[in-house]
Amino acid sequence: GRISLSCWVSEVICVVCELYILVLQAEVGIRGLVRSRGLGDVDKRRQLRRTLSAADAAAFVTQARLRQRARAKFPHAARMFFTAEALEQSTSYAPAAHRAAQFDALAGAGDFLDLGCGLGGDLLALAQHRPAVDYETDPGRAPLAAANAAALGPPDRITHTPQDWPPAPAA
Repeated sequence: GRISLSCWVSEVICVVCELYILVLQAEVGIRGLVRSRGLGDVDKRRQLRRTLSAADAAAFVTQARLRQRARAKFPHAARMFFTAEALEQSTSYAPAAHRAAQFDALAGAGDFLDLGCGLGGDLLALAQHRPAVDYETDPGRAPLAAANAAALGPPDRITHTPQDWPPAPAA
């Protein structure tokens, strides 16, 4: 399907954010900053502002804080992307993995469908068992699912569809 401009912009923002994270890991030791919860440290914020614009530094710090909060839900949160609302609404990985294993054991042959996949927590668990197709209409969440699947999921088992489920053909 076609990707809307707002969805494309969100994807670009995710890619840019990830590139900033990689650059900052090398330039200012951001791994230690995130691990130590030192995001409130004035010196670290000044280092970020010297490297990034104020808006980009704020976005980076927000993403780092969300990743800290997400560690309670996702074992690989440090490699994922979040919004506060999507994180709050997401299924923790352990129940998602348990449910995916049950679905795999009980479902007939074929791909899994994740309709309204959000940031992709269930999608990642489902794709560990068989191919999965996600449908997400929210232009802010579809890129999160794509970015999280690219970071963690088996890429050959996940198909992204940033649109609504197609209507059934008329009889």
